[in-house]
Amino acid sequence: MNLNIYFRFFQLAILFSTCLHFISCDFDPNEKDYYRLLNVDRTADNREIRKAFKKLALTLHPDKNTNDSKAHENFLKLNRAYEVLKDEELRNIYNMYQKYFKNKCSHQDWKDHSID
Repeated sequence: MNLNIYFRFFQLAILFSTCLHFISCDFDPNEKDYYRLLNVDRTADNREIRKAFKKLALTLHPDKNTNDSKAHENFLKLNRAYEVLKDEELRNIYNMYQKYFKNKCSHQDWKDHSID
């Protein structure tokens, strides 16, 4: 099979897991807004997103934070946000679902968007 098919399957798996988080409405507030997780504006282009990811990845990498028990988990959250936002199609779908489920969920903690 073509490698593009595997890559596309991987992208859709990431998006599917993100949508499941939105549907459940009880996921970690740190995962809710990928833009805030990466500290970028919603209008940020791929270059800005990549730059923000690289900057955060250097400081949050588990190898640099050996004493932090949540370092690996936080790094995975950061990676998920980057994987979704760097792809234009996944980003558009994410934006659509985020608007819909943000209105559906009644959690007050939507304002808290930081990594532990």
